[in-house]
Amino acid sequence: CNETKRKEDTMALFKELKELKEKLKYYQEMVPVNNMGKWSRSVAIESYSKKISNLENEIKKLKENDKK
Repeated sequence: CNETKRKEDTMALFKELKELKEKLKYYQEMVPVNNMGKWSRSVAIESYSKKISNLENEIKKLKENDKK
């Protein structure tokens, strides 16, 4: 039962990771119109990059725990 929960958690994290990567890609490809657009684009890219990094670390920890 506990193993099933862990798999569900891992799958949810992978789904969230995929969504964040899609959003990051959107902002990376977005062409800003003015300085405000450039600023919001850079903030979004930085924010999504951090979230992706944190999620990847969390997934890595879950996989390491599964091996134990």
